[in-house]
Amino acid sequence: MARISLLAIFVFVPLALVVSVFSEPKAPLAEFHGTLKSITKKKIFVTTAGEQVLIFHRGKRTRFIENGKEIGAEEVPPKSTVTVDAVPTVWGDPEAIDVIVGK
Repeated sequence: MARISLLAIFVFVPLALVVSVFSEPKAPLAEFHGTLKSITKKKIFVTTAGEQVLIFHRGKRTRFIENGKEIGAEEVPPKSTVTVDAVPTVWGDPEAIDVIVGK
């Protein structure tokens, strides 16, 4: 009996903590407005009206939308007005979900 409780303490509890930390966040989307500065393979840089540069993580869920249609990241010209819908992440930078061009 003691062997099962030790297994639960040293294996299942840490496993549950790891799963909860790295699971997909359930936070609501936050909306950010600004001018697109640049896009890299992993990051999106947006300049706000107050000249602050916001950095967003670009993940598998990130979509670029113009006039209601999905477009490729390379089709978004620099200095475009954009709205970024993002969620917080474990690693710091918010993850961009939708980047809406011209809004």
